[in-house]
Amino acid sequence: MRNARVWRAVLGVDEAVVERVEFDEDSRAVVGHVRLVRATRGRCGICRCRCSGYDAGEGRRRWRTLDLGSRPAYIEADAPRVSCPKHGVVVAHVPWARHGAGHTDPRLHRAYLLKEGLRYVFAVKSEAGKQALDRWLSWARRCRIPAFVHLAKRISAVRPHIDAALEHGLSNALIESVNTKIRLITRVAFGFRSATALIALVMLSLGGHRPALPGRIDPRIGQ
Repeated sequence: MRNARVWRAVLGVDEAVVERVEFDEDSRAVVGHVRLVRATRGRCGICRCRCSGYDAGEGRRRWRTLDLGSRPAYIEADAPRVSCPKHGVVVAHVPWARHGAGHTDPRLHRAYLLKEGLRYVFAVKSEAGKQALDRWLSWARRCRIPAFVHLAKRISAVRPHIDAALEHGLSNALIESVNTKIRLITRVAFGFRSATALIALVMLSLGGHRPALPGRIDPRIGQ
């Protein structure tokens, strides 16, 4: 299918082929239909040793994976059984979930919750954001996911700056945006005889002041 590589990354099924993706109207969820590549088929779900096939099991099965925005998402694939010399007849291994689990790797789920938790910090801002960040840092330090442990260390190193951003609502993004607008106004000001006119134009455009223009009636007066 088209965009199969993108869907493999989104669904977290690098060792599978994405046959199609559809929206299930009944469950209001996104369902990715996949099949395992040859190298990962026919392995014991417990020890992952290669085994002989036994039967088709209960047919196709769904595993809950990370939500796509506000929509739940599932991986659907065949779930055959294999005959393992050590563990007997068991459901074959799938790379995206532990044996017997109805959802994908809990490590991925934890990473998703950490990501959403950090987004919440910057959504609420102010004192609530600082308290949420305290809780997030405590969680991230002990999550045993190297990327988030490292991120927690980096955030802690610049914590005063982040607290200032949460308190005042300022960030590099806002400053860069203002600088870009000033550069654009500077181009418009080519030909002005002095910098005073340029500064006045910048203040008029970005300073928040809205002086009454001659000959125009403020629409708020008549309301």
